[in-house]
Amino acid sequence: MLHTAAPELATVLRSLRSCRAESQDGQIIAALLTLSGEIRDPAPQGAHTLSNEEQMELQQALRAYAHPQPAAFYYHWLTNGVPPRASPPDPVAEDLRTLLGIGGSRKELTDWWRRQGAALETVYHLPADEDLRRWLAAYQGADATARHLLLRWWMYVPGTNQVTLVRAATVEKTADTAKPALAELNWNITRTGKSSGRCIRIWARVRCRKTQAGRNNPHFL
Repeated sequence: MLHTAAPELATVLRSLRSCRAESQDGQIIAALLTLSGEIRDPAPQGAHTLSNEEQMELQQALRAYAHPQPAAFYYHWLTNGVPPRASPPDPVAEDLRTLLGIGGSRKELTDWWRRQGAALETVYHLPADEDLRRWLAAYQGADATARHLLLRWWMYVPGTNQVTLVRAATVEKTADTAKPALAELNWNITRTGKSSGRCIRIWARVRCRKTQAGRNNPHFL
């Protein structure tokens, strides 16, 4: 578990970026949330202020493990009791920008969240049918930034459960939303080296061969 007073905190945070074990991803997000909570609400005794190096490594880790839950945490931290700074650094705002992958002033960040935040603050227990429907509806109405974060929910479920999204891409009612989501998911999996991507690609090829329309079926990527 990460703590602000942990020795070699910067080194530990740096090591997270090279960690590609899929089963640990959810634990890493929880650890980053715990660390962020300690920074926001330091203990009365033994409070530790992050060094510049530690702050930089935290931002890099947040970027590597971008997910709606840390994004919501930093948004509410930013808008509940963190006074604006006249000049940089403004670490909470910068951490939120890092998670979202966008720039902008505090006002622009909060205006964006008011438009897109509801979908990001929802917890989706994928691949449950009702949650899949809610996720697809949220993804369809999201902008590119929110879509990127929403897709992260699929990065942290087993590969065998990710085929639910493949099935959604073969159903006419959900294909227009699921196909671009699946395409981006495959790109993210290939880029980050997730082994579950192989499961998705193999399953899609098998389904494509078994279908009557074969490769001409418009519902296959």
